[in-house]
Amino acid sequence: MTEPTISVKCTTCGKTTRCKERDANRIFEGKIRCLHCGMLLQPEKRSTTWHAAGPALGEVLETGKNALLTLRRHQEIAIAGFATSSLRDLLEIGRLEKELHDILDKHGLRHVVVDFTNLKFMSSSVLSVLVRFQTKVRAAGGAVVLCSVSPEIQNVLKITRVGELFDIREGESDATRVLLRRL
Repeated sequence: MTEPTISVKCTTCGKTTRCKERDANRIFEGKIRCLHCGMLLQPEKRSTTWHAAGPALGEVLETGKNALLTLRRHQEIAIAGFATSSLRDLLEIGRLEKELHDILDKHGLRHVVVDFTNLKFMSSSVLSVLVRFQTKVRAAGGAVVLCSVSPEIQNVLKITRVGELFDIREGESDATRVLLRRL
């Protein structure tokens, strides 16, 4: 006997995915992604259509063990998200700089979105790392866009005037759209 399935239509890409009925609760919890575009599927109220939540997943790129960044590729754009909520210690900051430079050196991606969604606190040393990374990316003909920066970190960027050096966008999709225009 075969297990019952349900059809789930993604409102982002419009394609239908068949899931096992027992996975319906995982979809309600936002734990299932569209097989075609990688978006999280979430149910709309009183509808059999499921919509995608959040930005496109893209191809997940390999990072080292205990990496400070998560890394994805969307077309020719790297999307680097912080895997930690706080960056304080100098050893972590050194690792962060290496991980950022690997985006260009190891993965060859010159257009980078740095997503601050998870980062709530950072040492001022991170500002220097970001400026050096931006300089390297620009020298390679690329661009860096920051997104989802908390009000506290935005305030630090404003006070130090480092924020003037970066294009800062509200969300990942907006930041990605800006870089797609530059490709």
